[in-house]
Amino acid sequence: MLKKKTNASRRKEVDEVIALMKIAASHADSNFRNKLELLEAEKYGLDARHSQAVRLYDAAIASAKNSRFIHEQGLACEKAGFYYKKIRDVRNAFDYFQQARACYEEWGSRVKVEFIRRELDGLNIHYQLT
Repeated sequence: MLKKKTNASRRKEVDEVIALMKIAASHADSNFRNKLELLEAEKYGLDARHSQAVRLYDAAIASAKNSRFIHEQGLACEKAGFYYKKIRDVRNAFDYFQQARACYEEWGSRVKVEFIRRELDGLNIHYQLT
């Protein structure tokens, strides 16, 4: 039987992954910086530390762009969009999802473009109703 992990054990695993990512980033910054920043943004988002989460989502997007990882830039924009959607900031969610769609279009992923389009459509409906 599988044991359910506690939140404390999951947080410990996340902290361990972040520590390993910091080591990787210290050796190959352009390859790992954006991944580290995205992991940290997600952690801060879960901990309801809004200003740190927002700062790190934006840093992850910028790092991925600087490294010319358009697909990872799209992922960081997408995750930021979901973060803003979760906290009910529809305007920012919409903006980040639009950025994600543009990245995925440039990357050539029709599947991701369609997925993001559906998110945008849902936000459009919500935004028009409020």
